[in-house]
Amino acid sequence: MKRAIVACTAALLATMSFASQPELASVRKVYVLPMATGLDQYVAQQLVAQGVLEVVTDLAQADAILSDQVGPRLERQVLVLEHLAGRRRRPEGTSEAPATVESGSAGPGLLSRFEDDLGPLTTGFGRTRGNVFLVSRTTGTVLWSTYRRLHRTTPDALHSMAREIVGQLKKAVRSTKR
Repeated sequence: MKRAIVACTAALLATMSFASQPELASVRKVYVLPMATGLDQYVAQQLVAQGVLEVVTDLAQADAILSDQVGPRLERQVLVLEHLAGRRRRPEGTSEAPATVESGSAGPGLLSRFEDDLGPLTTGFGRTRGNVFLVSRTTGTVLWSTYRRLHRTTPDALHSMAREIVGQLKKAVRSTKR
């Protein structure tokens, strides 16, 4: 009887966690933000090797963003990337000098609400200590997350960690497509 209750509870929780994120099933392309120790490179490689999601280098093409942080720091990174992408796509023949984030000419208040309390734009893996998040680019909703403590930063350790992270994401994506 006790086993049946535990099994039913586990099944219910698993169903609820995946059913509450139907948007995860629609994610096809992901933009991987820089992470400390270069973990992003290993994660991108594993995403492609395991065929979980298509990794794109243009944020505008992504359905979701993979990052080691959420909140104002993630928002700031996305604002900077979107601004820089917009600058690169400016129509030819425009004599207007490109706006720069550094000079503040990117528009009033683009980054000002983050600058005072966040400091320079950095990755946060050391600060978050092992969290990885898949965030919807359109809604900002965290679609999936995991925790993997990084004990060593050797290439083999980073590769192994990336394989574990992507393996967990692969299971979650498959579960939502059933």
